[in-house]
Amino acid sequence: MRVSRRVESWAVLAWTLVLIVVGGQAALALSGISIGINPTASQPYRVFIVLHGRPFGRGDLVAFRFGGSRYYPAGTIFVKEVKGLAGDRLEIRQDRTVRLNEAAMDAVRATDSKGRAVEPFLFEGTIPSDRHFLYSDAPNSYDSRYYGLIAKSQIIGRAVPLL
Repeated sequence: MRVSRRVESWAVLAWTLVLIVVGGQAALALSGISIGINPTASQPYRVFIVLHGRPFGRGDLVAFRFGGSRYYPAGTIFVKEVKGLAGDRLEIRQDRTVRLNEAAMDAVRATDSKGRAVEPFLFEGTIPSDRHFLYSDAPNSYDSRYYGLIAKSQIIGRAVPLL
């Protein structure tokens, strides 16, 4: 069976585009940069550039590998704001109140979006040296108030929002 020149040209063009996209992603990965997409409403942004291994501080967005829960499997990439650092005083109490360095924050919800009970990550003390309290003020954010402090080793890098 003979393939027409037109079909052949389209096939070559399609493969060229695939190679450009894959090659572009590989080049980004080699330079310590990746692109992330957030499909949920947990952030006001949907597309991020992740700068692997870059330093970050309070107020920065970071991408990290989630440890797993009934909502998301282990290894899921999340993007949240660094709110609490080592040495900060954090309180997440049974009454669902949250305070960071004496400042009140959004309380822990009692139920998730499907009406199931949600338990807070109970903590009262100083954030340890290799941990971070990650947060989003989006109404249904699933953040450290629920799954706990994130180890520095879980953090991939600083996330810069694009869209």
